[in-house]
Amino acid sequence: MEQLIIYDVSRQKIRIGRPYDGGYVVFDLQGGYDAIISAGISNDISFEQAVLNYHQVPCFLYDGNIECLPEKDSRIIFIRKHVGKEETETLSNLHGTLNPYSNVFMKINIKGHEFRLFPTFSEEQMKKIKQLVIEIHTPRDIQLYPAYYKGLSDITNDRMFDTLKKINRTHTLVHLHPHNGCKTHWVDGIMLPNVFECTFIRNDFVHTKQPNTGLIPQSIDMPNVPSLPIVLFDHYPFVFTASK
Repeated sequence: MEQLIIYDVSRQKIRIGRPYDGGYVVFDLQGGYDAIISAGISNDISFEQAVLNYHQVPCFLYDGNIECLPEKDSRIIFIRKHVGKEETETLSNLHGTLNPYSNVFMKINIKGHEFRLFPTFSEEQMKKIKQLVIEIHTPRDIQLYPAYYKGLSDITNDRMFDTLKKINRTHTLVHLHPHNGCKTHWVDGIMLPNVFECTFIRNDFVHTKQPNTGLIPQSIDMPNVPSLPIVLFDHYPFVFTASK
């Protein structure tokens, strides 16, 4: 469970993208980026456009569920592919796009296939990702909606935590936002959100860090679904207490 400890790294953070669902919290890191890679957009590219407004670099956007972008934007290269563990005519593991770059901003929202994708990355490839925004779809949510999460019935809590452990080797979890449109569940006596958004920054940009002591979600966050209540998380691992 320590893979979900959130750290305060004394860096400025902002929320960008559209209000409510589709916006994310990101951190200001010096030096910029050399590419943006985003997987999973549906009908909204407001977040990617917001990143591009700060960083004019190549932007590669993957989604196999749509025929074209919801709006034209000449700054974006659209690839109509799903993202997962292999490279085929209809599927990408992102290796070919990631490999030429060294400081990538990556956003991943691929509905459980994050647990297929990240095990394929080498440590060298992980270190190419300067900042990562990723939506985690827990095995519990996958079990609740098998028709939605097709082909993912083998994903377990161990697989989820192994994936998070891998990311934590090269990156630090600096923000976590529970999706209030989804349910919660219990793992080893700890309440977890069924779906949550994480922001990681590469460890060479972490000079000091302290475990988070404030309630989750934070004041900078917005609910994904404004008509639904927000569930507060005030316990380990999201909030560090003296007993831990």
